[in-house]
Amino acid sequence: MQKSTETPVSKLVDDIEGKQAHKRTRVSTTPEPPIGTMGSGRATGSVSDMFKELLQRFDRSDKQAEERHQQLNENIYVMKNDMKEHREELNGKYEKLENENARLKEELSSVKDQMLRLQEQSNNNYLIVNGIPESIRETEEFVAAKIDAIIEDDLQLSITCPSASRLGKRVEGSIKNRPVRAYFTSQSDGFSVLKTKQKTTEGILIGSDYPPELRKVREILADKRKAVVKAKGFATILWPTFEIIVDGPLSTTGRK
Repeated sequence: MQKSTETPVSKLVDDIEGKQAHKRTRVSTTPEPPIGTMGSGRATGSVSDMFKELLQRFDRSDKQAEERHQQLNENIYVMKNDMKEHREELNGKYEKLENENARLKEELSSVKDQMLRLQEQSNNNYLIVNGIPESIRETEEFVAAKIDAIIEDDLQLSITCPSASRLGKRVEGSIKNRPVRAYFTSQSDGFSVLKTKQKTTEGILIGSDYPPELRKVREILADKRKAVVKAKGFATILWPTFEIIVDGPLSTTGRK
């Protein structure tokens, strides 16, 4: 029987190499840890994962911004519609106020006309006489007597003036004669005096007692009447309707 030629040393080496190979085989079967794994075991992720996460965050921010922009546009649209409705409402109210103002102006003008006519009718019993010498401490009876003397002596009319008074406050030392407001019982007496007023003594002026507004209207009508008379040959003013009659039928209105 042949004996083995292996030495104890070589056998020992084979045993050690076998054990190491077994260890390498056992280690290689263990799965390798992922890249980026720390010694503590907490994962930090790769660069690509971080980039993907940044992209996701950007997408979310962009989506939120888009939603906010859309909401802002909707709010602006609602505000524009509200402003349009308010503007239309204000325009309607303004137009209504303008119409109401025009109506009130027309009514006011009509009321003024009526007041002027009433003043004219109420003042038809009064005449204004200028140029009568003024005496110191004269009474209303004394002034009325002077009016009666003018009517009787100058105008040769059988009309009396029941009362008369000076207009305005007397100024001491003034040589200017204040006008006299003379009252007559009937309008016909006042008209009769006006018709013959040209016969008065020089310096005595007799006229109707009208307020400034009515005098202005009468002046306008008088100028229009003169123009109509010059063109047509005949025209008269119809009081108190402020109208001019030409050759009978009504043709123009003197009221502005």
